[in-house]
Amino acid sequence: MKVNVSAVVLSHDQPTSLTRVLDQLSKQTSPPSRILVVDTSKNEPAPTAGFETLKLNHKTSFALSIEAAVKHLATDGYLWILHDDSAPDEDALEKLLREVELSPSLAVVGPKQVDWDDPKLIKQMGLTLTRGGRLFSRVRGEFDQGQHDHLEDVMAVGTAGALVNLEKYKQLGGFDPKAPPLAADVDFSIRARLSGGRVAIAPDSKIAHQMLSMNGKRSMGWLGGTPAKAIRHAEFYLALSYASFIGFILGWLLLIPFAIANSLVLLVRKRAGSIPAELA
Repeated sequence: MKVNVSAVVLSHDQPTSLTRVLDQLSKQTSPPSRILVVDTSKNEPAPTAGFETLKLNHKTSFALSIEAAVKHLATDGYLWILHDDSAPDEDALEKLLREVELSPSLAVVGPKQVDWDDPKLIKQMGLTLTRGGRLFSRVRGEFDQGQHDHLEDVMAVGTAGALVNLEKYKQLGGFDPKAPPLAADVDFSIRARLSGGRVAIAPDSKIAHQMLSMNGKRSMGWLGGTPAKAIRHAEFYLALSYASFIGFILGWLLLIPFAIANSLVLLVRKRAGSIPAELA
């Protein structure tokens, strides 16, 4: 079955890694129908010769960048989202498509994310929230020995390498531009699940991900602060967004006491460097 797939590559001042991403895109065993590079670079114009490019202001958020791409493409089918630091294996798209063909109810399916330099090291396989509101990846830092090689539904999928059903995307109104940068993917996945769609990881599809933002190697302006601060903002947003009404009120009332309590715990554990993120 022929499926229409538009690949969207988000580029922001990372020409070296972008070159690898575009090279891998050009080698796909199941090539996308279109490849669009959305360039929000400020200092390093994207090396996109030969590729369709949409230039946006460097302050454009992730959610608005994707929405601009969808409007520019004006198509249906699936959207394959890639970051300029996430290079797919040559058969990555083929294996994602195999899953959506077998299960049309999949709203979002993501690949196994592995280390940029060591493909045997798993970096992420889906995201979830603890009851305490903490974001975490259930599988992270393990050596890949095939122990997780089965399709698995998850709470959320990171956007690097995610294949998104465009009908579901439009039904949900896209990614929420009000969500903090690190909450947008989890928020979208949760809304997709609540609307009846499935969200899953296809672990035999792989991308190498540098995770430049989380490693502090991008401008902190995109995250709105340090990675630790951005994670806490995302966690507070998600916890308050998906709590009950009573939970929402309690969450706001307890926000400052919890932050102070967590800060004291970090101080006792000699992790004072993490305290500003709790109090931000």
